[in-house]
Amino acid sequence: MGYEIWDRYERALIDDFDDQGAAFDYLRELVRTMKVGEAVQEVDRMQLVRVSDNGTTTEVIAAGADLVGLIFRPAVAEAHN
Repeated sequence: MGYEIWDRYERALIDDFDDQGAAFDYLRELVRTMKVGEAVQEVDRMQLVRVSDNGTTTEVIAAGADLVGLIFRPAVAEAHN
């Protein structure tokens, strides 16, 4: 089982990861230095999918604006503790 990040508009694979946490780390690092509007626009192009060991998509975890919330959920939870 693995994870892939795809550009939804260009239908291009951006990168693949062994686990979901690594995919979120990649996305957080990607937008870390961007202004909020730029980051949302960039992530809105993407979708995170879970793939089976044989390489077929088994589930779209999140896409676009829904993905933005998932990327930063751990950071928000830590900030409130």
